[in-house]
Amino acid sequence: MYVFNVAVRRLGLTQIEIADRVQLDQADISRIYYGQGSRYSVGRLMSLIARLGLDFKIVQGHDKFGNVVIEVKELT
Repeated sequence: MYVFNVAVRRLGLTQIEIADRVQLDQADISRIYYGQGSRYSVGRLMSLIARLGLDFKIVQGHDKFGNVVIEVKELT
């Protein structure tokens, strides 16, 4: 999850510090950070980002082939 990774680097927090802030295990944070967070719903990921104090927007659309495209952007 690109927005999550960029925000984590900008905040300068370790995975353990993030896990403490958002009340998840460090292993869960690692899975999300390395793109293996498919077991997490969009709502759960949005909650995680919000608990880090980040503002973001989600835009859903379709590409030229009709596939759903979801874009997440941090608001700065």
